[in-house]
Amino acid sequence: MVAFFLGLAIFLGVIYSRLLFWDSGNLIAGWITVWGDWAVHLAYANSFLYNFRFPPVMPIFSDTPMIYPPFPDLLAAILMKFGLDITLAFNLTGFIYSLLAIIFLYRLILKISGSSKIALLTVFLYLNSGGLGFVYLFTSQKISELTRAFDLGIYWTSTLTSLLIPQRNLALGLALVFFSWEQILIFSKTNKIIHVFISVAAISLLAFTHVHSYIIAIIAFVLISMKCKYQRPLLFGLLLFSALAGILSYYGLYSSVNTSQFFRFSPGWMERDLVKFPIFAIKNYGLTLILGLLGLFIVPENIRRTSLCLLLLFVAGHLFIFQPWDWDNTKVLTYGWVGISLSAAYIFTRLPKIFAIILLILATFSGFYDNLSLLNVSKNRIILSSDAEVRAADFIKKNTPGNAVFITSDRHNHPVSMLAGRQTMMGFPGWLWSYGINLASRQADLEAFKAGDLTAISKYNVSYIYLDNSEKPLPLPFSQIYNQDGISILRVLP
Repeated sequence: MVAFFLGLAIFLGVIYSRLLFWDSGNLIAGWITVWGDWAVHLAYANSFLYNFRFPPVMPIFSDTPMIYPPFPDLLAAILMKFGLDITLAFNLTGFIYSLLAIIFLYRLILKISGSSKIALLTVFLYLNSGGLGFVYLFTSQKISELTRAFDLGIYWTSTLTSLLIPQRNLALGLALVFFSWEQILIFSKTNKIIHVFISVAAISLLAFTHVHSYIIAIIAFVLISMKCKYQRPLLFGLLLFSALAGILSYYGLYSSVNTSQFFRFSPGWMERDLVKFPIFAIKNYGLTLILGLLGLFIVPENIRRTSLCLLLLFVAGHLFIFQPWDWDNTKVLTYGWVGISLSAAYIFTRLPKIFAIILLILATFSGFYDNLSLLNVSKNRIILSSDAEVRAADFIKKNTPGNAVFITSDRHNHPVSMLAGRQTMMGFPGWLWSYGINLASRQADLEAFKAGDLTAISKYNVSYIYLDNSEKPLPLPFSQIYNQDGISILRVLP
């Protein structure tokens, strides 16, 4: 067990040390989902660092209260405030979040199963999630990731490459959920009230870390507490949750969210043709799903109860969509995958050794292959921000107020928000839509501005315009304050 976690920590350490780094003045992402997801997290951290206010605001949608849980990126911003480089702050916190999630998962399963072998196998199956994507290695079909190929109908990704690494909030959320469940399980066996306090504290942090995990943790807390001998801890926990909900409502953390986009009936998840769904399921979930479902008939009662409860989340994720973007249901499905992995792990411990090894390779090959691909930095590297953009961001930090509002293009990795932490009138629409924000009015105002209507300047308190080579110059009433490497920054004249 020690050797496993030591090797895992070294593996994660090597990966995280190269997920975000500098090269010749360019900011480089070491993996495609880091390039895609960390840009907005960098914007949040830099906003906390250079434009902190309470309650915080959205740097990619000006003068809007922060509706994205801030805790994980706030921790990175604190490290940056104490002098850590942005790359080290993000790589280090990401490493800690992922490692804690894995350690607390192991501890939770060990408490449930009483077997370190089952706990280790559960962790291994969970991290190396994937289906039959490896089959494409033996065909003429080119495929870059065996667990993420939407054009081939493969949507169930490696937990490490597409969940723990890019989705920082989910990684810390998983750690807090697994830890809180472990604590309430300890209380259910010992009746020591301190474990209730610890569990409630962890769940309370989830409200500022990951909302879906927060809801799942509360439901589990209630269900487990109801089986306890004493009910007062349940009432105490619910009182704290109610107080926390009141605080969130007071500060309006999620008041701008259009919640109607977050729940709809959609059987099949990413495969709407239910006749084809069995093929979809086998292709995406592979042997682990088959063994996990079969295991429910023979596993001990304590494992069966846990696996069945978590399996309900897996089923719910295939009946309902809990996000504006369908694929984001993985945030719910990943909890169900824990239950499937646990049940399958028990099966592996009961099979003949050679047979178990062969099946384990087949079950985890796709995910393991993608996880190893993280080490190939020379192939995976993508420029997140060029040296010219880094210089422009430095100029902005030194020469504009922290609360300044910019009009920019809607690139997901725009340096004004990502590196300088300044507010933009409207950033990447994909993120804003996925948060449940109504974009129509502001998009229309931005398009009108590009056509020459300057109403947006006063309406959104815009002070600066950022232009690059792809954008046409603007006439008065703007004064150019920066012009270098094809980048222009204009100040709005009084």
